[in-house]
Amino acid sequence: APVLFSEIQDVLYVKVGQTAFKEVAETTFTHVHALSLDWHLKKKMGNVMRAIDRGQQAANMLMYYGVVFLAPAVIMGVATFVLFAVHFDQAQIAAICFLGFCSYAWSTYVVTLWRRKFRQGMNKSDNAMHDKSADSLINFETVKYFSNEDYEIKEYIHLVREYQSGGYKSQASVSILNITQTSFIQLSMLGTLSVAAYCIVNHDDGFTVGEFVAVQAYVLTIFTPLSMLGSIYTIIINSIVDIQNLAEILDEKPDIEDKPSAVD
Repeated sequence: APVLFSEIQDVLYVKVGQTAFKEVAETTFTHVHALSLDWHLKKKMGNVMRAIDRGQQAANMLMYYGVVFLAPAVIMGVATFVLFAVHFDQAQIAAICFLGFCSYAWSTYVVTLWRRKFRQGMNKSDNAMHDKSADSLINFETVKYFSNEDYEIKEYIHLVREYQSGGYKSQASVSILNITQTSFIQLSMLGTLSVAAYCIVNHDDGFTVGEFVAVQAYVLTIFTPLSMLGSIYTIIINSIVDIQNLAEILDEKPDIEDKPSAVD
């Protein structure tokens, strides 16, 4: 049943995502065409095209992962806390799960914010790299005329190395995030199962082995969706950075604007 509902959810979201993407693409394309010739001549088109492309994709990713994954995971977690406190009558287990849940989310938030600078650096290097390649190839005749191929290649490779350096730091920070998340999951599982085992040994509240297994299953239910929280939050942060780059383009004002009452 969960798989069926998940697939139905994905199918229903496809139309929503496509509509949102189309609106962002249309707004961006229309706005860029409305800008002045002077802006187009001064702006580096390789940079602009990459910012537009990433920004459009980011808007879709932000909505998809924020609405389809993150919101249901939080609701499921809250429901499980209530279940432990009310149905199992184990406030201690509910408190441990709540602390583990909050610690997991907080650590993910802190580490991912720290990782944000690596993404921004990668974006900057990526824009510069594509701008260099586009500018060099468009001005191929000029480069050839001055025998400047070696210089252009060295500059391009330098930008590629900067991008790769940012990618290495980003991947290393992902490993740190995964280790931190796994630690909180294991500590939460250890704490809840220790309380459940104590209740069984001391016959506390008639706690049975079946309920011990149920506690383990419910704890896994809380943290299984959260296993993707780091990736989802990273995607959301990356999307916000990409959207900010797109927003800078959309903030540009045309030199000449038609009045609302103007006739086509």
